[in-house]
Amino acid sequence: SDFYSFKGTARCAGHPLQEGNREIRSKLIRVFEPWYFAHNDENDEDMCYIKVLPETGFFHKDGMGYRVDFIAKEAEAFPFSPQIEMTH
Repeated sequence: SDFYSFKGTARCAGHPLQEGNREIRSKLIRVFEPWYFAHNDENDEDMCYIKVLPETGFFHKDGMGYRVDFIAKEAEAFPFSPQIEMTH
C-alpha cells in the first residue's frame, strides 16, 4: 500500500509572465514540455503559479517510515509496516 502525508503553506506566486517568475517559468516549460502550453493559458490574467512551502511530511518505502521536518531540516527513519485494519 502506498500512502504519504505532507503539510505545508501555499501562496499565490503571481502570473507566470511577471518578472519575478521568469526563472521558474523557464524551468517549468522545459520540464513539462510539450504539454505546458496545452494546459496553461498565459493569456488568462487570472492564471497564477502556486508556491507550496512544505513543513512536515511522512512517507514509507521498503519497510521503512520517514518523518520529515522541512523547517528544521531534520528527518527520522524507522521500521514501518503499513497495516490496514477493517472495522465493522
